[in-house]
Amino acid sequence: MIDKFQEEKYNLIRNPFTGYRATKEDLKFWVDREEEIKNWEKVIKETLSNPTNNYISFIIGDYGMGKSLSIYKIEEVCKKYKNIFSITFGFLGEEKLRKPGIDFIQRIFKFVDFNRIKLTEQQIEKLESISKEVKNIYYKIFFADNEAKTLALYFLRGELVPNQSQMKKLEVIRKINDIEIAKEYFRGFLYLLKLAGYNTLILLIDEFEYLFSLVSKTQRDIYFALIRGLYDLPTRIRNETIANMLFFLAVSKEEYRKMEERKDIGGPVVPFMRRAYLVNELTPLKKEYVEKLIELRLKYNRAKEKFEKDPLIPYTKDFVDFIWEDTRGHPGDIIYKCGHTLDVGLKYRVSELNKKFATKALKERNL
Repeated sequence: MIDKFQEEKYNLIRNPFTGYRATKEDLKFWVDREEEIKNWEKVIKETLSNPTNNYISFIIGDYGMGKSLSIYKIEEVCKKYKNIFSITFGFLGEEKLRKPGIDFIQRIFKFVDFNRIKLTEQQIEKLESISKEVKNIYYKIFFADNEAKTLALYFLRGELVPNQSQMKKLEVIRKINDIEIAKEYFRGFLYLLKLAGYNTLILLIDEFEYLFSLVSKTQRDIYFALIRGLYDLPTRIRNETIANMLFFLAVSKEEYRKMEERKDIGGPVVPFMRRAYLVNELTPLKKEYVEKLIELRLKYNRAKEKFEKDPLIPYTKDFVDFIWEDTRGHPGDIIYKCGHTLDVGLKYRVSELNKKFATKALKERNL
């Protein structure tokens, strides 16, 4: 808790090391990972230059290694390309998945900002080559009145089980209760993206391993088969290409190891893993970047929303050395232990953060 004295003396409105889950705001404090960024950009350019191929890339790391922040960083990189449409989402351990496989596709639709896609009515008509139902739903999303648009969006995203009257309004015969039907709508979406000038869809999926904690072992194979099936979707409809895809999947080291081990057993995981184009394991930060991370966090003035020339609270070199040795460069541990040290430091109104005080502070917190 930051009191009035701390706000006035240090320009602190909250502890700069708080927050156990990365947010997009934390990109201001991005350090290191130059090699990873090069690799991510390389696979992005590879996807754009090969419109008939799809790609899968894994981002591997233990909790706190920066997987979520890496996803946000790639999302930021994607914004440089006008012909890329990116969608970012994740999974939470407490969720319930009721329609294995189908809910994965419908989750993608939940995070689509359809306002970014500009189309004509004539372009929507082309979707009839997939199915008349697919055309009707997307037509309503883009050109119908608000009531019909909302109904169509709820239907597409699986937020509504339509009754007969609603299905008549939507002009559909089939509910989305089968994976192949869901794929039709997804393929229609890829076609729309291409018609709107987006050559590539990039799916940035955080906490990918939580997907497998939400379903039974049998159902896991459904998801492996589904993602492989999406990867293998034809990238042409008649004589036209549709948007190709690049999956970035952030997953823990433990879950990735399990997937590797299952390759020896067989099943859908084998072709799924074989389709991985790039595998990046996030490594601990070098000492120079540990200092850079601490410096950036302590220089940022949240009240003025800008970086100051000097840290709001001074720190010594031996403080950095201590934190690096104690955490071995693990980003999450750095934030966690600096946060506790600063909390105790503000309580005692210390003039600087140094090794001696950090040792005392972490001991006081039983860390």
